[in-house]
Amino acid sequence: MADGAPHSTEAPPKKTLIITHDHCALHMTRKTAPERPARLQYVMGSLKQLKLEDPACAGRMEIQEIQTSSSMLSALSESCCDFARMPRRLPMLSRTASVGYLEEKIVPAVKAVHTQAYLQRLASSCVELLDEAARNPKGARRQQVAKAQEKNLKELDSDTVVSASSLSAALCAALSCCHAVDACCDPYLPYANAFAVIRPPGHHAGTNGPTVGHDRFAAVSEERAAKAKAASAAFAFASQPVGPCDGTADCSQGFCLLNNAAIAARHALLCHAASIRRVAIVDIDLHHGNGTEEIVRGWTDVMYVSLHGVGDHTNGQWFYPDTGTVLQVDERLVNVPLPRGTTSDAYLQAFDTHASPALRRFAPDLIIISCGFDACAGDSPAHPEGYLQLTPRAYADVTRRLRDLADECCQGRLVSLFEGGYRQRPLHACARAHVCALLGYDYDAMLASAQARLEAER
Repeated sequence: MADGAPHSTEAPPKKTLIITHDHCALHMTRKTAPERPARLQYVMGSLKQLKLEDPACAGRMEIQEIQTSSSMLSALSESCCDFARMPRRLPMLSRTASVGYLEEKIVPAVKAVHTQAYLQRLASSCVELLDEAARNPKGARRQQVAKAQEKNLKELDSDTVVSASSLSAALCAALSCCHAVDACCDPYLPYANAFAVIRPPGHHAGTNGPTVGHDRFAAVSEERAAKAKAASAAFAFASQPVGPCDGTADCSQGFCLLNNAAIAARHALLCHAASIRRVAIVDIDLHHGNGTEEIVRGWTDVMYVSLHGVGDHTNGQWFYPDTGTVLQVDERLVNVPLPRGTTSDAYLQAFDTHASPALRRFAPDLIIISCGFDACAGDSPAHPEGYLQLTPRAYADVTRRLRDLADECCQGRLVSLFEGGYRQRPLHACARAHVCALLGYDYDAMLASAQARLEAER
């Protein structure tokens, strides 16, 4: 710069943080289950490729892959659960500064969301599997080794299982979500928003794991909200389940262990109280987040908005989890059920009609997206053609709308958490579209750039 030239006073544009954790891949499921570790590889591979190929995106995107030592993770597990009641007592660990941070910042949010009984059940199941694995001789027969993955699983319900490392994976997912919140809520950090690429997913996990059955869900949810309003309390720490599961097939956790969105919301309210007083969770997964609704209906400082597929009850059609089946637009709860085959245009119109005005009225200080890509055409596990018919462009459009709302209401603070989405090609396209919108980068420009690269390579 020449002498006497004016210095620029403009701050560099803030970035989008992509955050993941290596332990999230350690949660094992059945070989036939759609919720597999490969889901993370599909999303992260797509975003790393985008960063390498597109200079416009590369300068605005930062990827962080967290690694947590086993000792720190064990300390976090100890803090969440009473290992004195475990089948095998784990050694106590020294209270290092890192362990202290985890205990002070993460554990309170986890315990505010889930009951001690449920956390104990998760931990006990994983420790039992660790003990069983330790008893297996190294010289096991080959067929035993081949069946080890399926054998070393424990059912929580008909579709949700845990492996020996599942609690570690779930806590690391929650840890990553809280880091994403910290990055967006600290004004001195260079991040406008964040996307946590984590698993296992969370929005079907209720206070005590499985929620009540669909036939009782609405009544129990209303009762919980009424009690919170009468008590004039922002929230109450989870101590008792809302109600027992009625034992029906629709009363399951849908592959979810810890409710990442609720934990992230409570973490924001506990650790950033000076700037975060109200949080909105916007769920764009294909399925209704019954666990999230159950949890936050007792919190007067959190709003839940969900757009999701619903079955045709007039024809006896049921769609998991069969909750949130009636249009509801309340002060802190918006449920927008959408019939099978809903197009992108109809989806976005429903968002503009019901979600956007309600979010503006609530005026949150932080928006958290429960971001499932399984509403994309061709992704739904049970419906090969797709239950809803969203395109990747629709994910870019709804993300852009949420980014604009965050700019309008809460100084741009927006955190997205990966929920559903299972097939490689839809995940690849939708993850790119979602992140491009978080970056503020035009979706058409991204497609044009990709097309130009293809033509140049020919």
